[in-house]
Amino acid sequence: MLMSWLRRWLGGGAEADPVTASEDYDGFEIQATPQREGDTWRVAGRVIWHLDSGVLQYDFVRADSFPSADNATTMTLAKGRQLIDERGSDLFNDHPGQ
Repeated sequence: MLMSWLRRWLGGGAEADPVTASEDYDGFEIQATPQREGDTWRVAGRVIWHLDSGVLQYDFVRADSFPSADNATTMTLAKGRQLIDERGSDLFNDHPGQ
């Protein structure tokens, strides 16, 4: 666990968390990638915006955690919809390379 986090933080040998569910919402794609932390699952995912010029991605991790990956997946999709409703394309304003 600690080594996995450390590798991810340092950027070496980082493995992407598996996508447990995805949905299209209001012109964006939401991917749920809950992170296992001991006996719980943390809400984590990404919002993807497919443009003619390329793909932009906004990763998010929340403090919310649940006892099952299914519950974390459901909440991740809900949080993704909330981010899109609140910020839409502004999620990507500070995106490097935009």
